[in-house]
Amino acid sequence: MGTSPLPGLSVFLITCNEADRLAETLAAVSGIATEIVVVDSGSTDATLDIARAAGARVISEPWRGYGPQKRFAEEQCAGPWLLNIDADEFVTQLQQMDGIGVHQQRSLRAFCR
Repeated sequence: MGTSPLPGLSVFLITCNEADRLAETLAAVSGIATEIVVVDSGSTDATLDIARAAGARVISEPWRGYGPQKRFAEEQCAGPWLLNIDADEFVTQLQQMDGIGVHQQRSLRAFCR
C-alpha cells in the first residue's frame, strides 16, 4: 500500500555515526513526510551520504547536549506538524496510515516498533 506525504509534516532526527541504521529509519518516513531534517553533530561514517540520498535536508551542528540539540533540530523544521524520531526508530505502516505520532508544532513524540 503506497503512502503520500502528509501536508506540512516535518520529520526530524539528530545523528552522529548512525550509518548502520539510518537508511531503514528514513525509508519508513519518506512516504509521509513533506520534509526530513537531519541535524548531524560530526559523523565520520556514511550517515550524511545516506541522509542526503534519502532526500533529507542535512544540517551540521556541533553537539550542544541532548535537549538543546533536539530543540535546534526542531527549530530548523518548516512544517506546522513535527515528528521527532531517533535514528534507530521508524514509523510502521499502520502508524503512517493513521497519522499516529504526529503532533502540533513544538510537541515532540515518536512511535517505534
